[in-house]
Amino acid sequence: MMDWIRTATLESYPEVARSVGLDPDRMLWRAGIKPSLLADPEGLIAGRAVAWLLQSSAVDADCPHFALLLAARRTVATLGPLSLLLQHEPTLGDVIQALVRYQNVLTETVSISMEDAGESMIVHLRIMVELDHDARQSIDLAMAALAHAFTAIGGDLWRPESAHFVYRAPANLAAHRQLFGCPVEFDCLFNGFVCSAQALRQPNPGADPQMLHYARNYLELLRKPVEHVPLEERLRRSLHVRLPMGRATLDQVGADIGVHPRTLQRLLEKQGLSFAMVLGEARRELAIRYLQSWGRPLSSIAGLIGYGSASSFTRWFRTEFGVAPQAWRASARQAKGALAEAAR
Repeated sequence: MMDWIRTATLESYPEVARSVGLDPDRMLWRAGIKPSLLADPEGLIAGRAVAWLLQSSAVDADCPHFALLLAARRTVATLGPLSLLLQHEPTLGDVIQALVRYQNVLTETVSISMEDAGESMIVHLRIMVELDHDARQSIDLAMAALAHAFTAIGGDLWRPESAHFVYRAPANLAAHRQLFGCPVEFDCLFNGFVCSAQALRQPNPGADPQMLHYARNYLELLRKPVEHVPLEERLRRSLHVRLPMGRATLDQVGADIGVHPRTLQRLLEKQGLSFAMVLGEARRELAIRYLQSWGRPLSSIAGLIGYGSASSFTRWFRTEFGVAPQAWRASARQAKGALAEAAR
């Protein structure tokens, strides 16, 4: 899987780092990022390096809302070529649809999808990079970028009803409340926003149909055709969104990736796979990732991978890994502590 993010994401990093007492060049070098790369906003940087930089900066500066400080200085232009299209989409609903369609132009590290919930629309956001540390800073930056795209274009008319985060609530919510401007909820089953149907229909006063046509034609040239994205990767993205919703079925995933269920089965069989195998692998991957977040309770993890209770999750985990999840977590924590001690 590709793992990149536009350099423009870190455009304000030096300034923000200095504001919290960090040496930006030192932090960038530690993350494996040459400081000179930030001079080219259209350059590409490894997503894992950016995630590590954000997390390390938050820890070293004792600033849990570091990513939000960085996000507060972003502009719509940070989104690159996609910003032109978004500014001329006629409604918020169209803006979100464009973000979903052209997200590969923006980055390969975040997946955006939509779920119709009747009078509301749920916008799901998922970090697609596998990290060996807390993903909170990466989640905050991606969520803030999406919220900023809404409000920078449509103003207060496009405020979401609520913002949702999978991690536990921080001790101080002031930064979240100020940046998102809507109720914020934590320890949820998904990262994303709930937008009312009324907000989705709100017109964009700055939309220009001619510019919209031009921008769409340009983005189509840049967009990676879906058939060029490996089938397993398309499945993985869909499953990561649908498992917490309890809707990771063959029919629903097939609809997400634009492949008829019977065709999807045949394509998987050609690769020696089955839908159940891919689903199981996604569950195993997510279970380990969530268990490495030490503070997340088993009941929450169970829901995130599609189980109704901690006991059913425990039975499944023991079958898959030969040990109870509590024991796995304790062993992993002990191993991490031993590595940290050896590195001193």
